[in-house]
Amino acid sequence: MEPRPHAVLVPFPAQGHVTPFMNIAKLLYARGFHITYVNNHHNHNRIIRTRGPEAVAGLPDFQFEFISDGMPPSNPDATQDLNELCAAVHENCLEPFRELLTKINSKKDVPPVSCIVTDGIMTFGMEAGKEIGVPVAVIWTASICGLMGYLTYPELARRGIIPLREWSDLTNGYLDTPLDCVPGTEKVPGGVRLREIATFCRILDLEEPTFKSLSAETQNCLKADALLFNTFEELEEDTIEALAIPRSNVYTIGPLTLLAQNVSQSPLDIMKSSSLWTENTECLKWLDQQKHHNVVYINFGSIAVMTQENFLEFCWGLANCGYPFLWVLRSDLIMGKPPVMPEGFEELTKDRAFFTTWCPQQKVLEHPSVGVFLTHAGWNSTLEVISAGMPVICWAVHGDQPMNVKYIKSVWGNGLDLDPNVTREEIVAQVKEMLAGEKGKEVRKKALEWKEKAHKATSEGGSSYKHFDRLVNGFLLKKTHLGDTN
Repeated sequence: MEPRPHAVLVPFPAQGHVTPFMNIAKLLYARGFHITYVNNHHNHNRIIRTRGPEAVAGLPDFQFEFISDGMPPSNPDATQDLNELCAAVHENCLEPFRELLTKINSKKDVPPVSCIVTDGIMTFGMEAGKEIGVPVAVIWTASICGLMGYLTYPELARRGIIPLREWSDLTNGYLDTPLDCVPGTEKVPGGVRLREIATFCRILDLEEPTFKSLSAETQNCLKADALLFNTFEELEEDTIEALAIPRSNVYTIGPLTLLAQNVSQSPLDIMKSSSLWTENTECLKWLDQQKHHNVVYINFGSIAVMTQENFLEFCWGLANCGYPFLWVLRSDLIMGKPPVMPEGFEELTKDRAFFTTWCPQQKVLEHPSVGVFLTHAGWNSTLEVISAGMPVICWAVHGDQPMNVKYIKSVWGNGLDLDPNVTREEIVAQVKEMLAGEKGKEVRKKALEWKEKAHKATSEGGSSYKHFDRLVNGFLLKKTHLGDTN
């Protein structure tokens, strides 16, 4: 009798990566795979603190494991320092992962590992998989348009555009330098500027560890035999075509949250959430009491931080716009510290505001009372608003978010943006435009059009549905890759 296929999944240890990986795990589990889901030690302990030990107890055929990333201990209830984590993973994780694979394959009651799904910035999984002779799929969990920015780093360095000459280049207009070397962006209205390229290139030294590790990892992921993207063909066709790899190696399988909804109820439903944060569901009851399409939802994701000055502008912008709002305020939002409300703000907004440290975002976005989402435009949030048909106001903070915003505003048309130096007046104007203006009606119409396309792509016969079938049957279930050097 053939052993059951066994997939080992290795996400980068941040919420924006954990979420799509859990959806892939759910989809593969439904196809009959035994699953081993690998966290780093920090997140493994964090999940236990957040949701209790039963959250990582797993099932006989869905197991949680962890490996060390070599990082020193940090705040147990917050995301680790992203820059340090990128470099640490690149340097430290291969050997612990090898040891884990050996441990798994030595177990008598578990089928041998038959394939690996690793993160696009955890490409040590490719090397480990080659060593044991199993197929390895790499998933880039962010946008393809964002990936193109990372892939342009070598050319920007060759042209002398990076590193920056001095830190004043961040504010003196240098970031508005137009770029003609970003593949797949030739048709983007207004073109692409340096400020839209993933922010890890805003450095003074090309030897900066995070820049070096991300440059290496993004180039490495192009060598994958199967490169997966949490997107769909209709959304990013031009950048898909511009990838310098065979089209047959590309699998667009998103939005994964929608694709995973095709899975009927299973024992995995006991693991109700992939969130590393404690979710407050009381906000849903509050939303039930509000008018339809009238609430501003604000969430800047699991990593993004802001200054107290930025925070004050958002506070008074929301206070002055006159609309009810639901605001997710993480305990580390203000440069790693808790937010401090300005005097009089809570009193002024007490009858139309709900504050929480985290919430079930997908349910919030699908709630009829929510009219607009004020977001950092991280890729998970971007796909969730597309899936829900929700228009957005974007304030990009870091990483590939600026490129996402460029596409949201100029290509996809499902949102507006805020200046990096945001003001309360701009917030008021954008909220009112989105909820009551003519431009807001146009954006909402576009948002609903993209929702329809996303649902079609992930339904039976759709492009993402077919790509996932091809991934499972044509790649992950291959029998042997031992000695394969392709």
